[in-house]
Amino acid sequence: MLVLAAAACDDPNSGIFDPLIQDDTVDLAIPLVDPAVPTALDVAYANSPVRGRFPELVSHAEQWDLTLRREGVNLVMVPAGVLGFRNPIGGESTAAVTRPMQRAFDEVIEAPSRGLLLPDSTVAVTLGGVYVVRSRRTAAGFGGCENYAKVQPLAVDAAAGRVTLRVVGNARCNDPRLATEG
Repeated sequence: MLVLAAAACDDPNSGIFDPLIQDDTVDLAIPLVDPAVPTALDVAYANSPVRGRFPELVSHAEQWDLTLRREGVNLVMVPAGVLGFRNPIGGESTAAVTRPMQRAFDEVIEAPSRGLLLPDSTVAVTLGGVYVVRSRRTAAGFGGCENYAKVQPLAVDAAAGRVTLRVVGNARCNDPRLATEG
């Protein structure tokens, strides 16, 4: 009887507000390097399970947050707003990326403040660097949805214009947590 009483006290809402963490690996290339490799990253998890995008395709237009480009000898991540794209639901693009964070990948458990997310700047890709990406605002509920992800380049070949990224993101709208508790 005591066991039943303890079980009856369990929280019926347990887990419904936990982050929805997804772990992916994505290969990206600068445009024209390999037509089979995506050139942009999509972290709008609430919108689609697809991470790699081809912005040059009509079906992928405005469905991406960062694209890979070359600046001099470096590869850079370019938020959509830098190229003049807007949020699909209107307004300036909210897609953004941080500069490399001074923490290990597993230590990044939440997106930093909005001031550290750069919607209007390119950011150099550094092997092993840890970045946080915010998605563009997509349609959801009454105010729209932004998703967050932490990104780490696992392989960078600047000469070939290619990167492999580990992307761990939260599919829960407007939730900056990037890890589950414990």
